Amino acid sequence: MKKATLTEIKRKRDGGGGAILPLPHIVLNSDAFLSLKGRAVKLLIDIAMQYNTYNNGALLASWNYMSKKRGWTSADQLAKAKAELIEKGFLVQTVQGMMPNKASWYGITWWALDQIKGLEIVAKDWPRGAYSRWYGDSRKKPVVRVTDLKTNI
Repeated sequence: MKKATLTEIKRKRDGGGGAILPLPHIVLNSDAFLSLKGRAVKLLIDIAMQYNTYNNGALLASWNYMSKKRGWTSADQLAKAKAELIEKGFLVQTVQGMMPNKASWYGITWWALDQIKGLEIVAKDWPRGAYSRWYGDSRKKPVVRVTDLKTNI
């Protein structure tokens, strides 16, 4: 079987030549991702879809942006989702925003940090893959997947 060309791949998906969101299966299968609440998953997608291969570290999650561009209706739910993504290692704040009109910037940890003027974190300190080091509440039972089970067939 021959490998599909880029033209064939584009023809098979909606949007044709539009942008896509690369979301690796290793992220989707991580304990941190599987433990996310629905609002955090939505915010993660809303933030990640801003990525254009050279702006990781300058992604927005402000109330102004998310309410106008992505349809968020509750500042409280947005704040809770953002806190959950930071706690579980998916999101890192790279620039502290300031009132009245400078939003904080963020980066997604499954991508390398891009070199962007004004970041308050350097690439060598970037916690790449931090979500994979999240283990959650030790009182909860660990997530067991079918692939984790050994079969004697």
